[in-house]
Amino acid sequence: MISATDPLDIDNIITSLHKKIEPFTSRGSGWNISKIQNLSLCNGSFHPTAGSSFIPTRPEIKKKMAIINIRNHNSNNCFQYSVLAAVHPATSNLSNPYTYNMKELDMTGIETPVALSSIPKFESQNSSISINVLVYEEKELIPVYTSKFCNQRPHHVNLLLLSKGDKFHYTLVTSLSRLVGNKTRHDGKIFVCPYCLHHFWKEHCLQNHLTECSQHPAQTVTYPEERKNILKFDKVQHMFPVPFALYADFESFITPSGEHVRTGFCCLRVSKFPQYDHKIHTYSGDNVVQEFLKYVTQ
Repeated sequence: MISATDPLDIDNIITSLHKKIEPFTSRGSGWNISKIQNLSLCNGSFHPTAGSSFIPTRPEIKKKMAIINIRNHNSNNCFQYSVLAAVHPATSNLSNPYTYNMKELDMTGIETPVALSSIPKFESQNSSISINVLVYEEKELIPVYTSKFCNQRPHHVNLLLLSKGDKFHYTLVTSLSRLVGNKTRHDGKIFVCPYCLHHFWKEHCLQNHLTECSQHPAQTVTYPEERKNILKFDKVQHMFPVPFALYADFESFITPSGEHVRTGFCCLRVSKFPQYDHKIHTYSGDNVVQEFLKYVTQ
């Protein structure tokens, strides 16, 4: 495979072909290659996801008053304008691109419109800024890029990438709380995790959650490799009934600090032996785990 950004080196291609011919003829096939009569060159266009000129905000997003959509009708600088709008919050003309000074950002070696794949390079060249990018698909907000510097730099920027056909446009998220507020019945401000978009009513609950959530990459969809994409039943041992099975359910309550305190359990024993089948045991009190282990090992 040859990239359009690299020069076409014919000599290197010929050398590569020669290296493939030698192993082929040495396998004892009896075939010899005397000449190559035809060579086909196939090319494919790759268009990375990148911002572009202005796209109107969808009505269901606009009514939330949670984003700033810069009206860059004559340029593809929506990424730069949205970042600058976050670094220098304006009080008027929020959607006017001429409010912001492009020279503040180091865009060396980064093409415009800015592709998602170029954001890590942007962060390395602009050490005071971290970027998260969301998309809106089928009425759901999905993180597509999460910065490893999230909440570690002076300026953290959340962007919403709008789409229309094959056209994309970056907008600035000014309030994650309002943007995802329809996910809860809570009548007030919510605190949203920038990694997974889970929301909390109390800020200290979010801070406790961030300790764990920040250690994991953003969720992505992966597909199985060819020849590994067919499911087959191979758990033959699961077709045979087991002598005993236990089904347990624990109960707990949540303290104001967010801690789960166990209060009891119920355990159902199922067996192929009638005298031991369908036996229910319940417990409520202190030392729940110890009492459960004591019951299952007796």
